[in-house]
Amino acid sequence: MASSLAKVTLFITFLFCALSNHEAVAGSNSEDTPSLEDLRLLLKSQKLTRLNFYMHDLVLVSDPTSVRVAGVPGSNGNTTNFGDLYVLDDPLTTGPSLTSRAVGRAQGIYSFSSEDATALMMSINMIFTGDKYNGSTVAVIGRNDVLKKVRELPVVGGTGAFRLARGFLQISTAVLDSPTLSVVLNCSLYVLH
Repeated sequence: MASSLAKVTLFITFLFCALSNHEAVAGSNSEDTPSLEDLRLLLKSQKLTRLNFYMHDLVLVSDPTSVRVAGVPGSNGNTTNFGDLYVLDDPLTTGPSLTSRAVGRAQGIYSFSSEDATALMMSINMIFTGDKYNGSTVAVIGRNDVLKKVRELPVVGGTGAFRLARGFLQISTAVLDSPTLSVVLNCSLYVLH
C-alpha cells in the first residue's frame, strides 16, 4: 500500500512539474484552456462516476451504424474475420431498445485483430448528449474479446465534465442478431475524473 501511495505521489509531482514547464513555455492561456491552478483543483476534487447505457452496433441493415471499410474479400478459410476494419457511429441509449432515450453516440473504429480468436481492437470516443454530461466525451481504447461474457476496456481520457478521465468500460452482449451482424451492448462505464 505504501509503495502504491509513493508511486501516485511521484506521478502527481511529475504531472505538476510537466504542467508548470508547459505553462511557462506556452505563455498565456486561451479562455478554453484550463490554468495550472484549475488543473490542480481538478486533481484534488476527482470523483468516480458510473454510467450505464446501451450501444447499438448495426451492420447489415438498411441504415447501418457500423460499416466495413477494409478487409480481405471472402473468408479464405479465416473464421475470425482477421484484418477487417469497421468505422462506427453507434447510438447510445438508456435501454436495450433503439427507441429508448438517446444519451449519446459512440464514434470510432474497430478491427478484427486476432488470427485465432474473435477479438477486436477498439478505439472509440463516447460523446454524451444529455443532462449534465452534454458535450463531454470519454475515450476508450483496447481489446474486446467478443466471446467472453464480460469484457473490460480502458478509459484513456476525456473532455468536458470528464477532463483527465481514467477508468474502464465493462461491456456484455445484450442482444445479438446473427443474420444482420448487429449487436446491442450493455455498457457500464466507470470514470475517475
